[in-house]
Amino acid sequence: MDIRSMRYFIAVSEERSLTSAAKKLGLTQPALSKCMKDLEGELGVELFIRGGKGTVLTEAGMTLYQRSKEVVSVTEKAKDEVISVGMSHGCDIHVSLGESPDIEDLSRAFVKVRERLPASCLHLHTDNMDGIRRRMETGMSDIGIMFGPVDEDVFEGFETGRRARFGLLIRRDDPLWGKDGAAIEDLEGRRVIALRGSEYSEAIPERLREALRGATTASYNLVNNVAAMVAVTGDAAVTVDWLAELVSGKGLEFLPFVPEATVGTSVVWLKGRKLSSSARALVEEMRPTSA
Repeated sequence: MDIRSMRYFIAVSEERSLTSAAKKLGLTQPALSKCMKDLEGELGVELFIRGGKGTVLTEAGMTLYQRSKEVVSVTEKAKDEVISVGMSHGCDIHVSLGESPDIEDLSRAFVKVRERLPASCLHLHTDNMDGIRRRMETGMSDIGIMFGPVDEDVFEGFETGRRARFGLLIRRDDPLWGKDGAAIEDLEGRRVIALRGSEYSEAIPERLREALRGATTASYNLVNNVAAMVAVTGDAAVTVDWLAELVSGKGLEFLPFVPEATVGTSVVWLKGRKLSSSARALVEEMRPTSA
């Protein structure tokens, strides 16, 4: 299985038609059909269900589609990075991060990078911590902004100096409304919507993490969606103060955990990876002067 086969497979998957995919690729339909049959033969699995309304991916096909997209993306990035070596005009930068004020520092840094390397193009990928880590470890993103200190077994980087407080997002008629904070005992009998990835954060004390895991009935990664869910269900959502600020004024309140649970953020890149000129410039512009 080579890159060309993956590209062909992606085209068929997205077009849902061998005829349309062949036209898009500039191939004959029989040639593309043979390529897909050869791929299935090589892997020993059926990748498509072929019917009158086109092709539908099997479960194995969906897995191969996701992995092929990753491989092709990384291959394109490698090509761009090699071409950019020794060039002074800049190149693409892929950054993975969650919803946070770190975007402000990133934006200011990118303005400076663009002044020096005008062809630099920034691509943001917003995800939870698991998604960010996956994109970083597979090479799909150059730089990540993550909760917690730098995991030096996998990454290089530095802490930003910014911290966030964990707590609950609640609606106006919640029994906890008006309190100064939410304690472990306040979770008894509650239904909680978890911020995906936060249940493993070492910033949250173990007893509180256990209580949250026991109360969790749903999870989320985008705060506007969970704000609507809290407003309808009355459940409390685990969040951090800066995410709660994004939905302030919607009849919701942020209640920090007591005792306080805080976490910092770090700018990271894969250990031993040579960053492109644009990515390297962005990292240096974001680095705190004391780092």
